[in-house]
Amino acid sequence: MAICHCLLGAAASAGELGAANGFRPMEHVQRALPNAGVAKIEYRMMWPQRGEPPEALASVRREMWAAWAEEDREGWVPPADAPGDVAAATRQLADRFHARFRAFKGEFPDSAAAWSDFRKVDMVSRVGKLLSVTIKREWNTGGAHPARSIRHLVFDLFTGRRLDVADFVPAEKRPELTRRVRAAILAKRSLPPTATNAEAGLFDEAKVEPSNFFVDLRGIGFTFNECEIAPYAAGVIEVILPFPAVADLLRPEAAARMPTPEEIESATPASARPPPRRTDAETAPLRPAGFPQKRIGTHADLRGLEHNLRAGQSVRQRFVVLERNRKMATDIRQFCGIHIPDTA
Repeated sequence: MAICHCLLGAAASAGELGAANGFRPMEHVQRALPNAGVAKIEYRMMWPQRGEPPEALASVRREMWAAWAEEDREGWVPPADAPGDVAAATRQLADRFHARFRAFKGEFPDSAAAWSDFRKVDMVSRVGKLLSVTIKREWNTGGAHPARSIRHLVFDLFTGRRLDVADFVPAEKRPELTRRVRAAILAKRSLPPTATNAEAGLFDEAKVEPSNFFVDLRGIGFTFNECEIAPYAAGVIEVILPFPAVADLLRPEAAARMPTPEEIESATPASARPPPRRTDAETAPLRPAGFPQKRIGTHADLRGLEHNLRAGQSVRQRFVVLERNRKMATDIRQFCGIHIPDTA
């Protein structure tokens, strides 16, 4: 799950708004009934209500609407200061999709194909000096399975300009970025960087060209949609390169837009932080000298185990040993009268 700073309805002074803020949820949902002759529609939009300067906000709105509406946008961008117009434009998208469905049914009245169109703004995040928006779409116009797409939009938070990979990595370092992204894809499949496309389950002629990207507190992520570099069964492929893994590739101005270590630390849950360095005692073999090799059944054996557990093993080692044999832990509590938790 992406870690993000949500901007939904956030309150801020005019100088802190950035290019876009105060995202307002809007939705248009129409569920198709059996044999009702209508398509199933679910549109869930997050629309920025304010931002500074005005031209920056206009830029974000324009790019968001183009990615959201895709082939239905007709070159029009709803004004965000009139939310009713945005809702009306969203309904018009649904009406045009229904019109195409009715035209299809008119031409093929016996077709049992069910049409559907789902669109949503899946993520709005603000990290460093960047604003990232992720738009997901899934639609079916009668095929064997629905088509899906994920599009990421990354903006300069203060100018509203949409950024692409070239704004982050210069042309001469792009091949190295491609190599690292491909290596990350192979690593997720437990393969070395030298593995072939066939070994990795990619198309033989697939070229990994990282262009659809986002930025969150984990690093820079790259998404490859279904059938882009691998068969449909592989699904969407996503990899994330941590900031240290790309730091040497970034332009200076791009590095300045990234979140600071303090921002990452303050927003990262403790459960997601790297574990502390383990001590020598914790990395020692779990089975100490003299540890019984068989199930313990006598009182004397239990006393020997109690001695081993109290003779310098770390708490973690005790828990792991006992987790391997819960019956043993029960016997220790019963016969030795010591308290040992059930799990680590």
